[in-house]
Amino acid sequence: MPTCTEDPSKEPEPIKLSALSNVSAGRQVPLVELSLQNVTYAPLTTKASSNGKTSGRKRTTVLQNITTTISPYKLTAWMGPSGSGKTSLISIAADLTKSGDLVEGSIITVNGEEGKIPKRIVGVVWQDDLLLTNLTVEENIYYSARLKTPESCSDEQVSAVVLETMIELGLTDIRNSVVGSPLGVVRGVSGGERKRVSVASELVVRPSLLLLDEPTSGLDATTAQALIGTLKVLSNMGHSIAVVIHQPRTTIYNMFDHLLLLSQGSTVFNGNPSKAREYLESCPIVGELPPETGLADWIMDVIKEDEQRREAAMLASHWAEYINKESVHSMISDSLRKTLSRSMSSLHELHAVPKFNNSFRTQLKLLTSRTMKQQRGERLTMTAVILQLLYLFFSAVL
Repeated sequence: MPTCTEDPSKEPEPIKLSALSNVSAGRQVPLVELSLQNVTYAPLTTKASSNGKTSGRKRTTVLQNITTTISPYKLTAWMGPSGSGKTSLISIAADLTKSGDLVEGSIITVNGEEGKIPKRIVGVVWQDDLLLTNLTVEENIYYSARLKTPESCSDEQVSAVVLETMIELGLTDIRNSVVGSPLGVVRGVSGGERKRVSVASELVVRPSLLLLDEPTSGLDATTAQALIGTLKVLSNMGHSIAVVIHQPRTTIYNMFDHLLLLSQGSTVFNGNPSKAREYLESCPIVGELPPETGLADWIMDVIKEDEQRREAAMLASHWAEYINKESVHSMISDSLRKTLSRSMSSLHELHAVPKFNNSFRTQLKLLTSRTMKQQRGERLTMTAVILQLLYLFFSAVL
């Protein structure tokens, strides 16, 4: 998260409108490696009776003994068919599970400390865009930054970070365009641009850990590849990034540094994406990759065929046997791990930052301003305005 140690009265230095690699030269991202070890997740779900009414709650295990790592300077992909537990894994990594849900296992940082990573340094981009339709691209990113950055930061400093983020994600040309709605009720930017605005709204506070749920969903192949390419560059800056993705084209698949394959809540592969084919072809129930077949397409077909077997699925049990026999090393080399360990922040240091960056008064002021801009162009009665302000007040209090 950006810090403002400079005198707010000083004029901020102008940002050079240069290439992404140059913009990142002064970037400060606390390096965090998140390791999940033997994590099992069983959320509470509502049971439905035959008459359509609810009949109590039950636990449903959606993830079993998941072990994987999200590392700085690595772009990680989580792949698997629908219902394999990919989105649930995001909730666990971001500590967004609900009260009453069962989470077993360990969440450990690179230096061996067990504990939860502060939510302040975690950014999550969900599949459904959470953007304000009547705000411009720059306004959406600005309010996200202003609400999350320390109150000591001046508007000029926040605007400078917003500009830097828009440059990184190629949004400067549409900075004054209204975002609009996906269904076209309010005309705005394209689907690919909306995704980049969503990423920018989280990236603007420089999260150490960035998790994205199906960011390429609904995008054409070219736009999807451009977005993943941007995430690849961001991972090279030190962000730990994990992407939930269903069935990427080969050029996108080759951008990933680490791959976790899931099937019905269990791991079927965890490691270097370039080794996935060799490993799967070594399984007795899997044939060779057919000619002229995309690797990611073949992987998904293999997993789906295994799930449809009448007897128990074999891929998960084969992986469990494999890791018991083999010495599976971390994706980070020893030399890089030593470098990371020296530059890693401890959990104590990460938790030392105050929980709230802004006072209640400042939050209320920002939320009111944002709501008024969201409602511009619409006919509001005084009653509607008052109700909106009351809603903001009680939301901030509670």
